[in-house]
Amino acid sequence: MRKLQLFITVVLLLFVFAVPSFAVQGPTYSEDNLALVNASVVSELASADIPEGIEVNVEFGEITGDITSLDAAVGKELQFVNQLNIDALNSGAKWAEEEAEEAMNFETFLGAAGFHLGLNDGDVADGKTGAVVTTLEMTLSKAFLIEQGVSQAEADELFAADPVEAQAKFFDEFTYFKIFDGADPEINPKDIVEFVKSKYTDAFPGFVEFEVDSAAETVTVGIRYILLDEAPGEGEPFVIDKNTVIYEDSEDDVQGVLFIFDGNKNNELRDPVSLGSEAPAPTPSGSSGGCSTGLPLMLALFGLPILFYRKR
Repeated sequence: MRKLQLFITVVLLLFVFAVPSFAVQGPTYSEDNLALVNASVVSELASADIPEGIEVNVEFGEITGDITSLDAAVGKELQFVNQLNIDALNSGAKWAEEEAEEAMNFETFLGAAGFHLGLNDGDVADGKTGAVVTTLEMTLSKAFLIEQGVSQAEADELFAADPVEAQAKFFDEFTYFKIFDGADPEINPKDIVEFVKSKYTDAFPGFVEFEVDSAAETVTVGIRYILLDEAPGEGEPFVIDKNTVIYEDSEDDVQGVLFIFDGNKNNELRDPVSLGSEAPAPTPSGSSGGCSTGLPLMLALFGLPILFYRKR
């Protein structure tokens, strides 16, 4: 009898290990169901009047699988949109130099691009929050940086540094700055990189992209985050979940997720980005302190939700 029981146990164990697992896969990133949207964005940016020496890339993706950890991180039930949910007549991408220069006083203007994704009415279920994974990248040549006013010495130092040091140097000088255009209720501008640094004190996470190609003399900077068509309420408009791992078939898995509330649940995802250095604000004569509210208001009026500027 014991031999029979042992035999049955062995057979059952072999069956368990042989049968494929039907467990739901964890959060998995893919661009497949937004391929048409991404191709359209590439086409629109290719026809835009972008100066020689800078390449702009905007890509969208979705997350499938078990996303309960993402829901819990932001306290919302998320619904990742795909190309079937996008209103093509209310979507687009462009080179946004004019809007950026009207909105800001640049010391050195490097570039600006923007996008908006309109969502079809009723596609996002009641009680859910529309979401899309967004990757923003700009690749700039060393020659372009120098032409735009970056000193030869600064450029040489950046390209000569080791990758980790170069990233630290770059983000000590530059930062993503989020403006919540049309937010309801109103949200003051927020510094994304400083927020990330407050959570990651030793090194930048995988969702902050940075690469120097010394042979091609280019630097690529970017950030990947989940953009939410939602107001943050009384909370912080940025949220980081450091524990969740996002799986990806074609790339290395990334631990840690950055969420950004766009500030208004209005069936549209909108997020321009500008790159440059901001001219120092003049100090009013006869004033010993205080701050001006004119710049944030002007930025909001011209609709530049994310700015990338050089800190002084």
